[in-house]
Amino acid sequence: GASLLLIHGASGADALLRFNAPTDTVVASSGNATLKYHDPETSGWGPEVTQFGKASSFGLPVMTGGDPDVMFFPGSTPQEGYELITGFAPNGAYGGDSGMTSTYTVIYDVYFPPESGGRWRALLQTSPANEDDAEFFLQNSATGGVGINTNYRGTVTTGAWHRIAISVRSAPGEGQAQRYIDGQFVGAIGTTGSALEGRFALPTLHPETGQPDPVLLLTDDDNETAPGYISSFYIVDRAMNAAEITALGGPHASGANVPGAAAPAYSSKMTRLVEAIGHRGGSYGAYPDNTIPAIRQAFLDGAKGVEVDTRLTSDGVAVCFHDATVDRTTDGSGDVANLSLADLKLLDAGAKYDPAFSGTRVPTLAEALTEAKGKGIVYLDIKTSDQPDASAAAFAAAIAESGFPLAELWFWAPDDEVLAAAVRAKVPGAKILWGGPPDDWAAIPTYFQDLRDKGVIGFSMGTGTGAPDPAFVSRAKQEGFIVEVYTINDPDTMLAAAAAGVDYMETDFPATVAALQPARQAKASLPGPAAGGTLSTPSATLTWVPAIGATRHRVFFGTVNPPPFAGEQTSDLYSTGVLAQSQTYYWKVDEITPAGTVTGDVWSFTTAAPATGTILEWGFDGSLAASIGGGTLEYADGENTRGQVFFETSDDANVPHINGAPVSYLHIPAFFSATDGLALTFPSSIAPNGGGADVNRYSFVFDLLMPATGSYSSFFNTSPGNNNNNDGDFFVRGDGALGIAALGYSPAGVIHAGEWQRIIFSADLPAGTVTYYVDGAPVLTKTGAALTGGQFSLFPGTAAGPHVRLLNDDNGEMMEMLVSAVAFIDAPLTASQASDLGGVKPAGIFRTATTLPPVTAVRTGNSVILTWTAAAGRRLQRSTDLSTWTDVPGTTGQGTWTETIQAGAKVFFRAAE
Repeated sequence: GASLLLIHGASGADALLRFNAPTDTVVASSGNATLKYHDPETSGWGPEVTQFGKASSFGLPVMTGGDPDVMFFPGSTPQEGYELITGFAPNGAYGGDSGMTSTYTVIYDVYFPPESGGRWRALLQTSPANEDDAEFFLQNSATGGVGINTNYRGTVTTGAWHRIAISVRSAPGEGQAQRYIDGQFVGAIGTTGSALEGRFALPTLHPETGQPDPVLLLTDDDNETAPGYISSFYIVDRAMNAAEITALGGPHASGANVPGAAAPAYSSKMTRLVEAIGHRGGSYGAYPDNTIPAIRQAFLDGAKGVEVDTRLTSDGVAVCFHDATVDRTTDGSGDVANLSLADLKLLDAGAKYDPAFSGTRVPTLAEALTEAKGKGIVYLDIKTSDQPDASAAAFAAAIAESGFPLAELWFWAPDDEVLAAAVRAKVPGAKILWGGPPDDWAAIPTYFQDLRDKGVIGFSMGTGTGAPDPAFVSRAKQEGFIVEVYTINDPDTMLAAAAAGVDYMETDFPATVAALQPARQAKASLPGPAAGGTLSTPSATLTWVPAIGATRHRVFFGTVNPPPFAGEQTSDLYSTGVLAQSQTYYWKVDEITPAGTVTGDVWSFTTAAPATGTILEWGFDGSLAASIGGGTLEYADGENTRGQVFFETSDDANVPHINGAPVSYLHIPAFFSATDGLALTFPSSIAPNGGGADVNRYSFVFDLLMPATGSYSSFFNTSPGNNNNNDGDFFVRGDGALGIAALGYSPAGVIHAGEWQRIIFSADLPAGTVTYYVDGAPVLTKTGAALTGGQFSLFPGTAAGPHVRLLNDDNGEMMEMLVSAVAFIDAPLTASQASDLGGVKPAGIFRTATTLPPVTAVRTGNSVILTWTAAAGRRLQRSTDLSTWTDVPGTTGQGTWTETIQAGAKVFFRAAE
């Protein structure tokens, strides 16, 4: 048992559990809150297994404030756990007809022993009957984070006390959960398009019985739990904000609502300066969205600007409002478009968010601009793009009324030429932000100039928890455009976006962006690549933190010291182009400031030596036998696959020769079944690399001809098990582009129907780098955060095979291919190595051309005696049409063969190896 203290606060109710009454078999309660064992089968498990005592009595460390009372809890079955009836009243978006507590905060002071680290650990379950997955977990590792599904952030180490806080605001399509570890904000889940809906709200009363329904602690529907210790649990019926939870810091012996050790500072900082744009008025994580209090706080938190959503009232006034209806955020109902400004001003836009904001009104755009004037940028997310002329007229009126400077106002018109033109017609000189680029942007010579002509000054892109393509960011900035990404709500993604080169990031947490900024010095600092470091990528984007007050940058770069002048620019990124291998490069940045030019330090880095690795190659000259190395290729579905593929030879009429010479190839059809394709099993020599248990550094090379393009075709699938039941991992797209959505696509048209081409996929996953090459030239390089542990890592040869599925995927994304050779290397190929390999050659990829000795035939009656010079691996092959060749069994390593030829038959023989 445990004692439960219920505290009523000004903004609602909260409850504190401190486990200091071990004589209670059912936890006592005061007020309206109760805690008891979850035991629907009345097994009596709770008192038998749950234990109470001082932390020291269990051999646990003490914490700030002394030796706390703790409860030991076991790993629970679905019929076990702890039931908490909060006694809270309904609130928030699901507080009306649903009768649920939509906004709340839970805080745990917990300790998980090292043996619990490999298991998922459920924290909160909102299903009273424990009938589905819990809502929040600790990840299944010794340093796992807090979250749900694939979104886990932060580090909760085993063998130590931690304070875990989760602040929840569930809402239809717009819910958000904030996570904290020891007072440090580690990330939010949700906001725009969020799935944090009714499932994440807390039950209050059972819909049929009218009796109080419990929320469950430390249990889950499918045993994703682990033993541990809890010293205190705190719950409050509102979503606490970052300032409040950060102030609580780490665990304290007096309870989870008592401040412990100060929240730790972030150990990693951004490598570049990036400005924050406050989402929905500035600080949705702590203030009602699109309100004056949110805008005011965003600038206080260090935001460079605020994003506000705009809609039109029935009388044509631009107001700051996100949703099409007022239902979620106000005490009213109905469409914004059907309400006059006077009607809208009667609504309370703050009480549903938090009673502390009762009386907050929906602001007009003019009022928002007046609040922000002189403080920074205002960025308009135009929700009425279907009314371009009316919207533009309302914007012009708001600008005139507020006197807001046009230089600080942005209009988002993602790929919408009509809206952009309407805005610039009513607001001459308006600054337009576009959406993300098309996949083939690099192949459009006038892409950036065309956008300039439309008044576009930058790009605003949604990247989720990923980062934008650094190659595009670098080029856009060189062209004088800004790059903004949205909505970035966790420190890890903020760091990745900064590393990719963005200028601004839209966020609900401007204060976190400010806390992650690197310190600025009197001269350029913090070079990337790091001074004296080694570069493993074929090219580099140089980054630095600009000097205080810098307005332009003079870049010097070269292979001598001091480096030569390379150019002057406003961007803090410099692209080097392809670099030589094993070469030291020197660079520096002189900063131009209002006080004069500040000379920078000279930095250097060295490019890596050419990578070496184990080479496997298959030449398809009549069989699936390997030409180099010990890898095994097999028909993935046995004879079903074998019956669909053919070994053929080019005739230079229907199928062109390569460099004038005939070439053998495997004719792959457009497979219809996911079970088809080629199954590749690595030899044991293909070992894990790049850290962890997977092959994380490797290259595939394909020599092939596609008779036609027009649809997707898969090159390989890194998860070949279960009958190839997931998508491939590298494709040629219908427009001739190479790639996959997770890494990006090359420009269209790099693959030409009817031509032999050499395609290389080179991956250095720990470095976050993947490069595609066609005939030795790079067509796309993806850089960014490490890619290990995901879909592109390969199983090693020491694991059970097959390890890769070639030339098919799970859903028919395959077109006809002629494949003359495939190679695998357990190392990334560099730009120089890819260039040296060049295009397709008749001999193969790494094989060198050899002239085999002739086969001599002596005929005796219907028999023919064939002889050739024997050698290891050399064998006899047979064909009836000079197109399809098959190995003659028993001839490998031999030098003679006798065969009976039927009268009238025509048979051809050749030596092969």
